[in-house]
Amino acid sequence: MGHVAEEIRICLISLYGGMLIGLIYDVSAFIRLPFGEGRLISAVFDALFYVAAGCMAALIFLIADEGRIRLYSVICIFLGVLLYCRFPMRLIGASIRHKLNALIKSKKAAYRKNKA
Repeated sequence: MGHVAEEIRICLISLYGGMLIGLIYDVSAFIRLPFGEGRLISAVFDALFYVAAGCMAALIFLIADEGRIRLYSVICIFLGVLLYCRFPMRLIGASIRHKLNALIKSKKAAYRKNKA
């Protein structure tokens, strides 16, 4: 019975870790907003997200099963990311991002108007 409990623990840690990777994506999207939509900015922030997600995945494997990579652990990480994407907080985060983006655009427009 102890073996099954250990496998369930690994699955849950991987699932929660996947949800944290989704949260890291949302945080990086918030940080990216003031910098605009340029290709270079997008590439830099995407690279930073991939590094952070890779480090988080490595940490998940280390914590969950002493660094051993198991297929079901990888699948649980992906399921955690998908669960985060479908979770209602994701919708709230998208709404906040949209409102924040509109605020930043209005501030930029006001700054350009005052500058001219």
